[in-house]
Amino acid sequence: MRGETIVSFLVGVMISAVALGAAVTGLTTFSRASNDHRQISDTEVIARKILDQMSYEIRLTGGGVPFHLAGFQIGDTTLGDSPLPILTSASATEVTFKINQRGRVGMLSTQFDPSLGVSFTLVDVTGFATGQEVYFTSVDPSNPDGLHGVIQSIAGSVITLEANPIYTAGAIFAPGTIVQPVSEVTYRSDENGITRIDELSEVVMSPSASFSLTYLGNDGTALALPMDETTIRTILSSIQVIVDVDSLLPVTGGDVRTAQLQTRVALRGLNAIR
Repeated sequence: MRGETIVSFLVGVMISAVALGAAVTGLTTFSRASNDHRQISDTEVIARKILDQMSYEIRLTGGGVPFHLAGFQIGDTTLGDSPLPILTSASATEVTFKINQRGRVGMLSTQFDPSLGVSFTLVDVTGFATGQEVYFTSVDPSNPDGLHGVIQSIAGSVITLEANPIYTAGAIFAPGTIVQPVSEVTYRSDENGITRIDELSEVVMSPSASFSLTYLGNDGTALALPMDETTIRTILSSIQVIVDVDSLLPVTGGDVRTAQLQTRVALRGLNAIR
């Protein structure tokens, strides 16, 4: 009887050890699977946030720039690149475009003739700052004029521009003319990841991310790069954005997972003038 008790005990110990080993193995497998899922999920969240922000801002390209006015047309050699909503340097891995990113809109309180001086008065200067680029948009249909300058100083409600603003020849801006601060925003994809740049900051959105841009015409075909001003004015209709983000840590097996998201962004401002 005593021998049988010892044998039974040993068998029980062996069974318990096997069961415990199986439990540990199952727990380890579950933990690895959970970690893999978390890495993949976090990577997809980062990709989605980057794509959403890029898409939102690209969609607003040209906001605040009066390129729709007859006197401030893209391609007018007297205006340089001031009317361009997106720069001709645009490539698959870098794009610079202009937007009123804070949505601020000012209004002239008195007449402004840029041929006589570079100071003007706004009803309210809230949201305007030195160093900002500004655009004037005439609201008088008989004088479809525009202006582009850089703020040098602000004193009370009077704003002074840096010398030599660009404007429609002969333009005189009446009270009520719309004035908007406009930023040049650049997105760049290189060995440092995806970087967003404006006049205030340069931010790496993710060091493990990259993007690719394809510029599309009215019929959806890819446009050759670099684009010229005529292509931007008459053909460019949308931009295909593809964002890739690598997981920060490898998953089981040592592989790095990549989340890829893409979307096609219509350029509302350019499409509206055609």
